[in-house]
Amino acid sequence: MTDDYGPLATFSDRWTMRHQRTYQHPIERVWEAVTTSEHLDAWMMPHCKVDPVQGGRFGFSFGGPANQLMEGVVAELRPPGGGESAAVDYLFDNGGRLRFQLDAVAGGTRLRFVQSFPTGTPGEPMEGPGGDLPAGPDTPWRPGFVGGYHAALDALGQWLDGALTAEETRAALDRHLRGEFAEDWLRGIEIYRAHIAATCPPASPLATFESRLTMRHVRFYAHPLERVWQAVTTPAELDLWLLPVCTVEPRLGGRATFTWGGPDKPAQEHTIVEFDPPRVVDYQAKEASLRFELEPVEGGTRLVLIHSFAPGQTFEPADRPGGDLPAGPGSPWMPDFSQGFHVMLDQLRRYLDGEWTAPVAAASVDRHLRGFADAADDRMIGIYRRHIREHCPPGGAL
Repeated sequence: MTDDYGPLATFSDRWTMRHQRTYQHPIERVWEAVTTSEHLDAWMMPHCKVDPVQGGRFGFSFGGPANQLMEGVVAELRPPGGGESAAVDYLFDNGGRLRFQLDAVAGGTRLRFVQSFPTGTPGEPMEGPGGDLPAGPDTPWRPGFVGGYHAALDALGQWLDGALTAEETRAALDRHLRGEFAEDWLRGIEIYRAHIAATCPPASPLATFESRLTMRHVRFYAHPLERVWQAVTTPAELDLWLLPVCTVEPRLGGRATFTWGGPDKPAQEHTIVEFDPPRVVDYQAKEASLRFELEPVEGGTRLVLIHSFAPGQTFEPADRPGGDLPAGPGSPWMPDFSQGFHVMLDQLRRYLDGEWTAPVAAASVDRHLRGFADAADDRMIGIYRRHIREHCPPGGAL
């Protein structure tokens, strides 16, 4: 039985975990607890350092010494009182994120906690209790790791209630590091081992190839048809999950532009050659097209993205990791380019869920432009290299 253990985490994809809690304390008090170094030290982990401004740097120890912090940037900082949910988003230099979103509710504050890793992040089993990977090696959720966050959010409640001190948190960590494990944490490992295995969803499907020049992605989003339509036809929304700078005149014959590779790159011109709200929009360029087809299904919307190139073109490899042509020079599908669309469609889900916001998108783009590399990107490039080589139709099959 888990009724007395508290609400369990949920997994919206293989790399995103959510917890939700309600605390009987004012939102300002909870906000202070999730944004201030000394308060984070007291309930989450010792040795937290946060510059609490948007764009400020932070570092968390995750149980290690103070001189071995995992660092990153405060991608979003939206304090209480602005009419929206309060939110702080900690974007690590390795691409992972911790997000706290707060809402005032009757009697206190509702906290939504989200931890996400870049699409494709592999799991690493560890020795010791709860170091296994119940959902497989391509997801990072170890029972001890997930149960640790569960315990930390319990500790947040205790600290807010005045029933926990920073000294007690440090002493508990010292015992843990000596191998003196708390019984409740060990119980949580067993609960979460079964929960992860039963509820962590499968990975998003890889693209398929209708021909050597046409790639197709299919996704499901738990959102209404009209909401997904807005996300694929509105420039300000496309900017956040697809590419940094997009323009769209949402009508048949309308002009659209998309940047590839960064906001300072030349825009590619498109014309909307089919426009059937809220089901079909087809962005046609001289040499390629992006077509979104939407269909209402039980529980949400089915999206099909068809990316195709005009015949008669010559495709050359690019001098960058993932810029090769595994299917040969008669097909345009570079592994980095192909996996990029896969990742962007994952970002669309996070955007629709309210977890991928404008400040987070801007910080993520800046992070890539500053040269931070993702091991997950490298892994996804490898997956798509093999996938393209094995599944893209042979030459002559147009």
